Amino acid sequence: MHEIDAIRRIFSEFPTSRLQHLLRAQEEGRVIRSVYAGSIPGTGCILYQLNDTITSKPQREKYFGSDPELLEASLVTVQSWDTGRLSGATLARVLRSEIARRRELNAQEDATIKRVKAARRCSV
Repeated sequence: MHEIDAIRRIFSEFPTSRLQHLLRAQEEGRVIRSVYAGSIPGTGCILYQLNDTITSKPQREKYFGSDPELLEASLVTVQSWDTGRLSGATLARVLRSEIARRRELNAQEDATIKRVKAARRCSV
């Protein structure tokens, strides 16, 4: 699994608010490599920033272990981040893209709901 596919798969498991949190952490330099949770409060790896209960390999395996594809994606994400194959700039770019995609989907859904409600009012 390619690191971009892996990180997108991981992002699919978290609400937009957690992706926004990760983006802020990245912009503030709080996403660190080679450890799950940093010694400075609020610092940690990608997975820790998404869910602060993921503080070790066993916790990662427990959190993602029920889905083999997701478990693999979590491993690829950790390895690619720790080795630098996944850069901070790429992480931020993929996050911004996913957040924008979700906002657009939400706007489309809101517009559809509005149209349905308006149609119901007209038919009554």
